[in-house]
Amino acid sequence: NLLIHEYDYVESNLLFAKDNYKKNFREFLVKSLNEDLCGIVNHFEDKNKISVEKKVKTLYELHEEVNKLLYGFCPEISDYMGTFYRDLHRLKDGEKLEFKNSCLKIEVLYNKNDKSKIEISEI
Repeated sequence: NLLIHEYDYVESNLLFAKDNYKKNFREFLVKSLNEDLCGIVNHFEDKNKISVEKKVKTLYELHEEVNKLLYGFCPEISDYMGTFYRDLHRLKDGEKLEFKNSCLKIEVLYNKNDKSKIEISEI
């Protein structure tokens, strides 16, 4: 993993695995390193809201994260969000994008060198 990812990535996932494993540490550590479990912090404040913080290297990775969350939240929604995705790809470091339609609200804060934040909530 050190050959693939930076030191901080491996260290943070190792510490996360150490603090959070339930049964098999080795299995959980491998899962944590492969899926960046430390980088994904899910807070389900209620059943109608998702909040995720994750370090992404590019706007394309951010797009993929938003898309995965949207698809998990409501599979048919992501097909009707062309304007939102266009604006997402125009974000600059430190900028925030807000999107609202009749059924959901999305807020994305892009941080190029730190964790970005994605919040999706039902209206």
